[in-house]
Amino acid sequence: MGEEKYESLIKAIERLPVLSKEIMKGNPQPFKDFFSTFDDVFLRGALGGPPAIGRKAVEARLDWAADRGKGFADGVADYKHIRCDVSENLVSLVSLEFGRIRSAGRADFEDFHVLSIHNIRFEGGEWKLGMRVAYRLDSAQDTEAIMQLVSGTARNPGE
Repeated sequence: MGEEKYESLIKAIERLPVLSKEIMKGNPQPFKDFFSTFDDVFLRGALGGPPAIGRKAVEARLDWAADRGKGFADGVADYKHIRCDVSENLVSLVSLEFGRIRSAGRADFEDFHVLSIHNIRFEGGEWKLGMRVAYRLDSAQDTEAIMQLVSGTARNPGE
């Protein structure tokens, strides 16, 4: 991979936390702009609902998620990239996302931890998101276990 293409990939990966903060503020457009225009895109979010398959369905799901943004604490979101596999035109990125959310019917915000997987591909001279899958984790202990598993430091039970 050439240096210019690599640098543009780094910038694309660095956009992910910014896009998440924007959608939490109720602005889905930057995320929509980052998704591929091909109709094979896929989105499954940690907020629930069935997966969105295809451009129109993904855009509708992003609108729905942005509307739910009222339940997020302002500006509280962080990413920790834990694995990145790169080929010439495709990247698979596994990350942990942290933030605060107010669940339906609750007055207070609570911490949330999400495991996300992004497939980013090079098309038309730029990196575009082809897939985002996010799973809400139950606890900080789940987050730590995943970190150990991905880093290779996890131990088998009974060791």
